[in-house]
Amino acid sequence: MDIINQIQITTFATLADTINVMNNHTLITHFGVEPTTARFSVGSPNVLGKTNTWFIFPLFVMISSCFNFCITARLPESPKWLVRQNRMEEAARATEFYHGHDCSIEEKLSSFIKEKNLTIEDRISLRQVLENDTLREALKVLFSVSLFLIFDSASVQGTYTVLLHQRAGFTVQEAMNINLILTVAFFPTKFIGTYIIDALGRRPVMAIGGIIIYAKTWLMLATQTIIYFFGSSALTRIMFISVQCLAEAIPATGVTSLGILFITELFPPSARTSVAQAMMLGSIGLAFPISSSFPIVYSFFTPGFFMPPIITQFLLGTYLFRYMPETRARAVCDIIEAMDQEVASRTASVLEEKIPLIRDRASTFATKRNSILNTSRTRALTFDHNLIQGKYNC
Repeated sequence: MDIINQIQITTFATLADTINVMNNHTLITHFGVEPTTARFSVGSPNVLGKTNTWFIFPLFVMISSCFNFCITARLPESPKWLVRQNRMEEAARATEFYHGHDCSIEEKLSSFIKEKNLTIEDRISLRQVLENDTLREALKVLFSVSLFLIFDSASVQGTYTVLLHQRAGFTVQEAMNINLILTVAFFPTKFIGTYIIDALGRRPVMAIGGIIIYAKTWLMLATQTIIYFFGSSALTRIMFISVQCLAEAIPATGVTSLGILFITELFPPSARTSVAQAMMLGSIGLAFPISSSFPIVYSFFTPGFFMPPIITQFLLGTYLFRYMPETRARAVCDIIEAMDQEVASRTASVLEEKIPLIRDRASTFATKRNSILNTSRTRALTFDHNLIQGKYNC
């Protein structure tokens, strides 16, 4: 089940440049519903009856997934993808469907075309992204968000949930019952995360979600420290249930969707595939050693596993507080243009000026940026207004 869920998530990340985040975040919401159904079924196997009726669980998941696919298959194609294919009439109808009747379709299509013309090349490799200062800055923000969530150790707590419950003083049956109760209690919160992102913005969501994650990390460390030195008690059981409640509340903030959103908001369409693949492989490559090292560290010194996240999350949170941009209700071309201007405005420090290699890099700064990203003047010259035939005012 965990492998299937991981395949779904990584596939969605790889196809991010095609999906381009539909207006209602349909697919992101879907990934919040299906794992909940799976956890509910696994958390209470007695609901399914005897062993010979266990096939009901995969059958139900398969039917619900097919039903969800049939509903989403009827949705129009992404307007951004249609614009990239120069199918402007279909893009206008899709824009009206996703953005409603109160929008200016001409303005939306103009924004999509500007986004398309951010780069000359149709496909940009990860090496080209790293060579460009603006895209490299966006990549830092994206990976900082991903690393912050990875160091939350949620996958470890989910995999070894029974072991952690037993060390806290619960029996196996009590652990399963607690998981079931919390899954049912927090099920409605799975649907409000994307709405909070649109209502508050990316930075407030990251702040709220980051505080909850960091508080959960501290509480988990305190719980394991008390258990290691003094053993389990009623206090450790209460603290561990509090940790689980915080873990279930994290998706309600929408912070887990920021990575997918930033792929589509901080990068031009030509760079999204390579960036999504790099994020997917990097996340798997980092999450695997973290999960595999847990039994070893846990057997020697239990609290030691939860100490490094305290430092790393603090450093990553500080970096995001300083450099993470607010992208709510802004066109992608405007976001990248603002980041491009901000990066270009940064002057070299005294230390940089004394180092020949960095000094040479600073002298060719503008050339590097313009080798991939089009400037405002270039985009204005390459913008073909004839692609939008007529005015579509809804």
